[in-house]
Amino acid sequence: MKILSVSFLFYLTISQGVKSHAANNTDLLLSSSPNSPTPSPTPSPTPNPTRSNCCLTCVKRSGCNGDPHYQTWDNKGYDYHGGCDQVAIDNDIFQLQIRTRPRYGYSDITQAALWFKNNPSKFLRMKLDGIDSFDIYNDIDASVISYVPPTDDLHYFRFKDYDYPNSFVRLEASTIRNGRVNVIVKGPGRLLCGSVGMFGNWDEGGVTDASGNDVALPAPHNSARIKNLAQSWHIPVNPTDPEHLDGLNVCDHTTHCNTPAFPDCLAARRRELRGKTVKTCDASCEDITDPVLRSFCKADLALTGEDEWACQKAYTQPVFGDPINPCDSVEESSSNEFVRSPIRKRARIRDCQWLNEKKPKVLKKICGKDVDYWKDPSTGTMYGPPQKACPITCNACETCFENPKTKYTKRVSKKGKAITGRCGYLKNSKSKAAICNRKKSVSGYPSAVKACPQSCELPGC
Repeated sequence: MKILSVSFLFYLTISQGVKSHAANNTDLLLSSSPNSPTPSPTPSPTPNPTRSNCCLTCVKRSGCNGDPHYQTWDNKGYDYHGGCDQVAIDNDIFQLQIRTRPRYGYSDITQAALWFKNNPSKFLRMKLDGIDSFDIYNDIDASVISYVPPTDDLHYFRFKDYDYPNSFVRLEASTIRNGRVNVIVKGPGRLLCGSVGMFGNWDEGGVTDASGNDVALPAPHNSARIKNLAQSWHIPVNPTDPEHLDGLNVCDHTTHCNTPAFPDCLAARRRELRGKTVKTCDASCEDITDPVLRSFCKADLALTGEDEWACQKAYTQPVFGDPINPCDSVEESSSNEFVRSPIRKRARIRDCQWLNEKKPKVLKKICGKDVDYWKDPSTGTMYGPPQKACPITCNACETCFENPKTKYTKRVSKKGKAITGRCGYLKNSKSKAAICNRKKSVSGYPSAVKACPQSCELPGC
């Protein structure tokens, strides 16, 4: 059996002020710190074992950028704001760690570090050093990582296995506003099978906590489940694993500068108030072609009021994996039942097999217009619309799927019944913010934020 070693590419965009603890060597410019002992050779890591539920040839991407926005392997998005040392990716080969710190109303990634399971004392780290300068440290051996001289301020750290030349970790040292580290990861399943962490679950899709529990997405950044997710991946998840992030290890979900543990937050805030952190940028969020990244940029703009985020290379030079079919991770049974609309004295219950037998035009009409819920008074069974019972047939698998005719619980009547609204009207409603913050769900009709994620502008939607 052929043993394959890991192939990554580290891609650092250095805007200014980067200090590199590195040897002056053309083969490995970043072989060790001047104050560190000469590193011993590091064996090439071996790939994860074959997994029955993992596509070995699929190429996916994940990452975290902006303030910050997390993007999972199946292209779902969520935000986490707070100060927490987290495991971004953990598998049989390596662990990628990130540090977030508050920036008065939002957060930034200030450090990222990577280490290999077969030699945990050797690591590569990039950290924000002050406000707009970055410090790079690396003592991983040249047999694993080589350095490519920079072109247009792009620094590459390539893992020396050319079986996977398009697999990489990309770190962008962005100095937009107060400075941050943006992280993008891309690779095939044979390299990344079994990966879990804040960047998502490679095998199963979405994101799971450190105990393996699914975390429903999309979700508001300040929701309890997102805070609990970050807490579960607080370093170290495994007590025997080292942390290679430099400084105080905390996991505090505040976004403000009122905690002594975050002195850099106060310095960044003072610099922002002096108006020295805003850079010249001729682009806007609307110039970003990828819809997920464009939504991330708009979220940045809403929090800070500045369009400068649109000039981050994480947005202007995005990285993509293979096209992902969201229905690949969704199950649908031909016996799943739904209720037809409108609901008359006698409810019409049908199943997905019946729906699949319809002509495309009729099928599309039923999926689009039948949006009611009905509870059978004799059995207590709640029946929903076809887009819920038959998501594959109705092409409604996307996390951010929204049907303009979908009904949500707008408010509750005195008799406890749902007064519904429709997503198509919510998008331009003056009361949208208040409606999207309501959590009540009555008679099967979900809250607005669950029924209309695009209209409610959830992160990633």
